[in-house]
Amino acid sequence: MKRTSFFIGFFALVFQSLNASATAPHFEWEILYTPHFEVIYHKPQKELAKHYAFAAEESYRQLSAVFSDLPETTVLVLDDSTDLTNGSATFLPYNWINIYPALPAEGDSLDHYGYWPTAIMIHEMTHIANFQPVNGVFTPLSWLFGRVIAPNILLPRWYLEGLAVDVESRYTSHGRLRSPRTQGILRALAEENAFDEFSIDRINEVRIPTWPFGERPYFFGSLLQKSLVDQGSDDMRERWNQRYGRRMPFFINAVPQDEFGKGFVHLLGDVYAELKTKAKSQVESIQSEGSSDRTAFKEVDHEQHSPVIDSSGTQLIYISKSDQRSGIYRIQKTKAAPDFSKNDPELLFYAGYPQRLVWNNQGTGFYFDELNLDTPFVAYRQILYFDLNTMEKHLVSPENLRLQDPALNPSGDQLVAILTKENGRQVLAALSLKDHSVKELYQAPLEERLSSPNYLNSEQIVFVKKNLRGEEQILVSSFKDLKVSKLPQSFFDLYSVRAYGNALSFISSKNGVPNIYLLSLKDPSASPKALTNTTSLVHSFAPSNEKTWVTSEMTSKGRKLFLRPLRSLKDPALKSQPPVVAYKDSPKEKIPTQKELDEVVQDEGSFYPFKYLLPRYWIPFVYPVEGGVLMQGSTSGTDPVQVNQYFLNGSYDTATNGSSYGIAYLNNSFPVSIGLSASKFQEYLGASSATIEKTSYSGELLYPLGFLSKRWNASLGYNRTSAERSTGSLHREGPGAALSFSNLLDKRYSQNGSLLALSFDKYLSGPSRLEYERTRFSLGQKVSYGLPEDHSVWLGLKGSFSNQLPRSQILDYGDRSLGANYLVNLTESSFLYRGYPSGTLLGRQLLNGNLEYRFPIKDIQRGDRTKAYFLKTLNGVLFADAMAVDGYYFDRLDENTSIYRRTSLTEIHPSAGGELRLDTTLAYHLPITFIMGGYYGLSRQMGENFSFFLGIGGQDPLSETSQRRSH
Repeated sequence: MKRTSFFIGFFALVFQSLNASATAPHFEWEILYTPHFEVIYHKPQKELAKHYAFAAEESYRQLSAVFSDLPETTVLVLDDSTDLTNGSATFLPYNWINIYPALPAEGDSLDHYGYWPTAIMIHEMTHIANFQPVNGVFTPLSWLFGRVIAPNILLPRWYLEGLAVDVESRYTSHGRLRSPRTQGILRALAEENAFDEFSIDRINEVRIPTWPFGERPYFFGSLLQKSLVDQGSDDMRERWNQRYGRRMPFFINAVPQDEFGKGFVHLLGDVYAELKTKAKSQVESIQSEGSSDRTAFKEVDHEQHSPVIDSSGTQLIYISKSDQRSGIYRIQKTKAAPDFSKNDPELLFYAGYPQRLVWNNQGTGFYFDELNLDTPFVAYRQILYFDLNTMEKHLVSPENLRLQDPALNPSGDQLVAILTKENGRQVLAALSLKDHSVKELYQAPLEERLSSPNYLNSEQIVFVKKNLRGEEQILVSSFKDLKVSKLPQSFFDLYSVRAYGNALSFISSKNGVPNIYLLSLKDPSASPKALTNTTSLVHSFAPSNEKTWVTSEMTSKGRKLFLRPLRSLKDPALKSQPPVVAYKDSPKEKIPTQKELDEVVQDEGSFYPFKYLLPRYWIPFVYPVEGGVLMQGSTSGTDPVQVNQYFLNGSYDTATNGSSYGIAYLNNSFPVSIGLSASKFQEYLGASSATIEKTSYSGELLYPLGFLSKRWNASLGYNRTSAERSTGSLHREGPGAALSFSNLLDKRYSQNGSLLALSFDKYLSGPSRLEYERTRFSLGQKVSYGLPEDHSVWLGLKGSFSNQLPRSQILDYGDRSLGANYLVNLTESSFLYRGYPSGTLLGRQLLNGNLEYRFPIKDIQRGDRTKAYFLKTLNGVLFADAMAVDGYYFDRLDENTSIYRRTSLTEIHPSAGGELRLDTTLAYHLPITFIMGGYYGLSRQMGENFSFFLGIGGQDPLSETSQRRSH
């Protein structure tokens, strides 16, 4: 665990985090200007940018009738660096929307859409509108602090996201609240009497490690927001938006009390009661048509979907989803238990959000797609093969192509998949498994989605195309002449199309409930027959030759696997079921013509970042530190594509009675990022109360080693530092290099995460300079395999060697101990040695070991109604620290002197103790950990010492309860 001085650690974190979040340096950015937007896009995607420009203006037109103070200009960035669909909106440092324009995957929570650019733009522009009001006492505060003052940003997540989901659904013909998926979830919650599990304090959280995970505020918040708008007047959203813009944050209930005579807790209870009644009635209606009993698989603590059975019928694989992690599991039939549902699943590996699995013809392995999380800058889908004999996977698709949704041909030597091109269009493509060549078969119009490719036979492929109005059509492509024909029927919410003999099986919401249907290819104009009649929804299924199929169906704990008996094809058609959540009307999104796409653009040109870099806010910060209090002000700036970024801060602390400042700049224009920094820093050693003023200037080149993986990073730099005390000053300067690796934050490896860092600095000779070399290393290993659930062991070892550093300069430039896990401190150190004050040990050579055993004490996951705090988990840590230095220790035993005495590497200084760590969410959004520690120093030379620590920190990336394991 790295804890450094405030300024040094601040800049290190700035460079690391900004480099990781920057857009791909090979993107060529251009800009389109519309009446209310600046649309920034990658050069090959000009036509795609026009679609979003049109949708942006259309969302502005619709929302201007709802909210009074939409901004004159909003920056919109199309960042096509990932195949995950997402978007974000912020007011800081300016009104800025970032869109990842990949189309939603079939069966996804976002899949119910028509014209996707309008759907996502209405959602994000609702956020922008929500952030604008700054009224009452906040008006003069905004004059003082700038853009950082935005009272509505401190509304609960369920309010902010719920409002946006309701608006996206209310002003389009689709949207999440209109989706059959939402109706199916409501029926599952009602049937299992589970609404009470989602109290108003819990629906604000995105990190509770149970279903629906991060979807809580979106789903339940939108149900509440829709109900409020339906009950209130047309101008209620605007009035509430303005009132919250002048009210003190966190006191949120007075507004609904004035409107409805009730607070949010009771209003949410009313919503649940109404929905439960409607949904239960619909469940009974479905059951009256003969909803057959299903057999549940063994209980697991993750979602299960996309099951596939091999050709022998003895192996089943499926995709799991848990809190921020996906995996692939296998279930095997045995002689003792020849039923998939009776056997335990076996984890094969964690993967990067896989969407589809397909067996090879022998059942010895399978193909799958996943997001490539190992490349720097971009995260695109690729197709891999997993060999069950060797338990290894390898890439089968070309590295430079974005391929997903694979299907295998009958002879087993070719895959068909969906290719995404650089201009944003999707293409049906065939991938040879012999020479890995790719042949394009059909290209869809821009913003029309292709999915569910399957071989009907060796010459024909069936697939689904979703048009701009959300209609889905089943198409058939011929290998011989590349002609594409269309089956006569169109559907809405059609997915998981699979060839099944002379028919197609698929999931459709034909009657309002997602069920499995069978369509005969002999008579494709005939109405498809329902094979299931679920009370919730069928998400995916595994066809077989048996009368019982494996299905993934929605429950109150998410998608789970079942054995489902099929309905007879002679059974009558299922009667239609109306939505549990319904809107009075269904407005149609405007689909632009080419002329409208061209006319929405007023001007265009190359993108220049400089006008976005002006400081627009500053943030005050006060925090207790060892020996005093730190008072700081800071600001930052970035252009919308994050090529240029900077941080500025200044501070004063009462420990040294001195001032400090820091400046950091990062440029991401090239594959090698360029970092520059300057700082003056008052260092304080708590053990001796020594104060050292350090001034530093540095330049650094940071490079992700993509040929290894993005978890490997290298840097080259040059630094000049001067240290000044009352006895005089010397400085050091010279080049340095560093290499680092860490997979601790990668959910695929977090059970056994590792880190490694190695650096070398060469300080050059010269007038008033110190000439020496410094080598540092850091090793860390986290282990949780074989331990009880949510338990882990952390073993860390760090070292620093500056053999040529004169002993007289160890106080200024030697490494030193850090006394606790400080969020902010005034000691320049990353060597954690608890039990004594910071700076107790100083050395030119230093070894530091940390052994920790982490364990859960209480899984709380509760707040107090609408109060702005939420208690997550209480965890315990038992630790042993040790440090040895070639340098000095502070003599605590001699009460008559304050002096550092010599010590050597042969003298080991141990300590031990424990910590309680309470993970919380404060102010509805901020993850904060409260730490209470008791530390006992056991050094022979320094004498035994007990110290008590109470502090706060950001939530620990090593915490098992913040990175739940899933089986």
